[in-house]
Amino acid sequence: YINNNMADPAQIEMFMDVTGTTSEVAEQILQAANYDLELAVHLHMEGTPPQSIQNENESHVSASMAAGSSGIDYQDLTGDDDDVRAPIAPRMDCLISSDEDNFTTTISRKRHAARSVFVPLRDFSEEARIQEEELLAVASGSDSTTSTSFHCRNKRKKLEDLFRPPIDICFIGSFQNARDAATANNVWLLVNLQDHTEFACQVLNRDIWSNKDIKSVIRNNFLFWQVSVDSTDGARFKTFYGVYKCPYVCVIDPRTGENKHHWLNIESNFKQELERFLLLTPNPLISPQYKAPVETVVNLSEEDQLALAIKNSLQENTDNKDESKESFEMYLGDDSEDKTKISVRLPDGTRETLEWPCSTKIKALKLYIDNKYSSITKDPYKILTTFPRQDISTSVHETKTLVEANL
Repeated sequence: YINNNMADPAQIEMFMDVTGTTSEVAEQILQAANYDLELAVHLHMEGTPPQSIQNENESHVSASMAAGSSGIDYQDLTGDDDDVRAPIAPRMDCLISSDEDNFTTTISRKRHAARSVFVPLRDFSEEARIQEEELLAVASGSDSTTSTSFHCRNKRKKLEDLFRPPIDICFIGSFQNARDAATANNVWLLVNLQDHTEFACQVLNRDIWSNKDIKSVIRNNFLFWQVSVDSTDGARFKTFYGVYKCPYVCVIDPRTGENKHHWLNIESNFKQELERFLLLTPNPLISPQYKAPVETVVNLSEEDQLALAIKNSLQENTDNKDESKESFEMYLGDDSEDKTKISVRLPDGTRETLEWPCSTKIKALKLYIDNKYSSITKDPYKILTTFPRQDISTSVHETKTLVEANL
């Protein structure tokens, strides 16, 4: 059906204003477009003659009427398929599971991480049998657990017996779990990063961790965590602490994660090394469970004895100093220089922010804290840089500026 009504004079006038045609041409195009002004303007811009538009509309109407009278769906005749494929069905999946973090690993690597520190040399069934023998000996009230284990070990001359990890003192769990356990027990966290491709790591199990005296020191003062560099936790530890060589042994402060001391070359005198660390690195929040025997100090080298005497002397001078103290303002930098912000965190959780010139000495910060918080600083405190994390509380750093100390 075609509308035979006359065009609205307003439509014709608007069409003429837009296209610049005459009234006759405007009326013809409007009539051909069924008096749809927007369609008429569009057809005129495409240059389609009015007569062809009208003939096309008439033929389309005739075909529709014929199809309707014969009961045939015109849509079926012309076809409605534009060769457009159906939309892709939505799919929901989990990219990262809840137990993974930015240290993403493959399934095979996770399975490898669950295994031993030394996969090629470890016999799980044999270890289970040894543990079962020891448990049975304890349950039966026998005091010969150690001798029984030693007797069984003498009978086994296999390679895995020589290089077996010290499972009797190892903590089983992740690094964070080891830190939490060490914090709860008020002990240091002793970490051993191993690489089963390095024979030196295997020798460490054979000669060092199997030593009874070393085990005794570790049991009383440390929580021991041994991990393979191939595992998830091992790879993470290696990256975070910048380990470049294995075997790697270090002491971690379980509360802060700070690397207090590390060893790359472990020798037979490792027991003395651990004892020296315990003597020279006291921690106020960790119970002093270790009592050094008298012969340990005697066996120290002259350099170590001299260093210990100087440390004790400095401590006495600090405790006995008079009330007159230096002013921190003597070590402040020039106010006209760039400034940096320092955050002081107190034991009760409150914070104080200081804004000092970058050329200020570290000694100024120590004097400021000692003077203002004299009632709190009776216990040792730490001055830490953010990245890389480093303790600069010692007197060696006092002459450094805030810039030099990365503050």
